[in-house]
Amino acid sequence: MLKELKTTLEAISQWSAADQEYVHHILNQIIALRDQEPEDRDADQESYLQLARHGSFMKKLAGHFSSAILVDSQMGKFLVDPEDVVVGQYLRHSGTYSAEELSKLSAFVNPTSRVLFVGAHIGALCIPIAKIAGQVTVIEANPISFTLLQQNILLNGLKNCLAFNVAANDTDTVISFIQNRANSGGSKRKPIKDAFMYNYDKPNEIQVQGAALDVLLDGSFDIVVMDIEGSEYFALKGMPKILESCELLMMEFIPHHLINVANISVTDLVSTLSAFDVLTIPSLGKQVSGPEILNTLQMMFDQQLADDSLIFSKTTPRV
Repeated sequence: MLKELKTTLEAISQWSAADQEYVHHILNQIIALRDQEPEDRDADQESYLQLARHGSFMKKLAGHFSSAILVDSQMGKFLVDPEDVVVGQYLRHSGTYSAEELSKLSAFVNPTSRVLFVGAHIGALCIPIAKIAGQVTVIEANPISFTLLQQNILLNGLKNCLAFNVAANDTDTVISFIQNRANSGGSKRKPIKDAFMYNYDKPNEIQVQGAALDVLLDGSFDIVVMDIEGSEYFALKGMPKILESCELLMMEFIPHHLINVANISVTDLVSTLSAFDVLTIPSLGKQVSGPEILNTLQMMFDQQLADDSLIFSKTTPRV
């Protein structure tokens, strides 16, 4: 971040005096906001607040009426929220996001693959995959992210991508949802147990429509990719038929999401995954099967070990 800040400051130094004065005004506003924050915050809280301040600065810099910035990257064209300093910033500055995860997933995809993305955000992962897959279906709960997702699908000329603005759930019901701003990809169903890491940027709370995917979607899929910030348990409960027919599930595993967002145990989560008998854990360089799936995930939970892309698969393909 320091390198990026130095580059930004060097660029600003070449601006006109009027533009530099405007940036100075914005920085003073951010400093004033910081002065209003409580002093008894810990280091973790401070890192989250820095993220929120960074997002606020970028939003002000883009202008009050700027809802998106166009990125023309190696992964495709993307409209990104100027306040998003995670996925949006990665795309703006490096032209890519989660390249390692994309590479892992691409290895399983071919021109006939039917891929379901549960939690597509603005499309940074699903759009590159749609360019090499046969059919892609995407689910996104956040209305703001969904609008950008739809626009990004159009920008990239994709005809094989079908999008739904719902929250994957175990039942068809309305759920409470928080819209994070500094990291919009971290938006999620309202946690059962609140924590500073979920509300540091004062997210809006809205109501979104939940849906059981076995009811919502027709047909079957070869691959399911899930990234829904703690709603995995509820989504998986609502899609047993999809899981039974697919060959591979890629899903993140974050212990504090199980504790706070879903308030479930590892055993609860694994109970929804009986369709799979092999688990690959990239972060540990390990593959386990059968009963060791539960034991290994419990170990990761106990040690607070997360993984962005667990891979659940089947030793015997199912039709």
